[in-house]
Amino acid sequence: MACVDFFIAGAPKCGTTSLHFYLSQHAGIALSDPKEPHFFGTDMGGYQHHAIIDDYHAMFDGIGDRICGEASVFYLMSADALEQVKAYNPSAKIILMLRDPKQMLPSLHAQLVFTQDEDVESFEKAWDLRDARDTGSDADSKRARSMVPLRYGSCAKYGAQLERLYTHFPKEQVHVALFEDFKADAEGCVRDMLKFLEIEDLSASFDYALQNPNTVNRSATLTRILRHPPAWLMRIRKMISGAWISKLRTTLLNANTVAKKRDALPARIYDEIDATYREDVQKLAQILDRDLSHWLGQPKS
Repeated sequence: MACVDFFIAGAPKCGTTSLHFYLSQHAGIALSDPKEPHFFGTDMGGYQHHAIIDDYHAMFDGIGDRICGEASVFYLMSADALEQVKAYNPSAKIILMLRDPKQMLPSLHAQLVFTQDEDVESFEKAWDLRDARDTGSDADSKRARSMVPLRYGSCAKYGAQLERLYTHFPKEQVHVALFEDFKADAEGCVRDMLKFLEIEDLSASFDYALQNPNTVNRSATLTRILRHPPAWLMRIRKMISGAWISKLRTTLLNANTVAKKRDALPARIYDEIDATYREDVQKLAQILDRDLSHWLGQPKS
């Protein structure tokens, strides 16, 4: 029996962490912990937190009559995650948050460097590997839990992704919001989503503090050890029990994290992103019946 009623299915670095935090304050909503279980999709690799459905459902034990949701932001990029979601719950509602690819891609790359899934620390160099990565090659990151989000030449093609989503779910079960609107009026966007979810509007009572700003590691080596521990450390971990181990890991990761604003990219990169995504942006604009011309060309200062 399906337990999850709605899915924030994408896209990454588009405000979904903040949205998850805001919705979690609603007394009638139960959200998964972790935020991004990535249970569905045969290409999710190490992002998948649970292997069997009972463990996935266990995140929602004791929720009472609240509606259940989760926010696995790579589902929209996945080849088959949303097809599996449809098989799991044909009545599920899908929420999408989308952002100008010229903003989203470098932000996603920075996040993947931060989590040590990306081993090319320069976005320019990672972008130049896009064709090789889209076809699968030795250019793939050796540390990536899944290569799905690291395919920068295709992972933000929302128009094509939305077309595919509509082959599985009718439009009335899909709600699309843009990051720029969310940034300008988070409460208004949340209000629209609560209406879409057909649940009481409590948006005026929420704390709208920003979540998940751009961050970097003080020490990449320490983060790599903590997030991708070597075999010898895993053997030691298995010999030691106690919740304090996980708490220590979290404490060290937090202490090793610092917020940092990203630098602007060379004009050449923005031009190439524009050329790669222009047709898809125009497709998305047509689907949404919205002017997205400000997503085209060089970023507006």
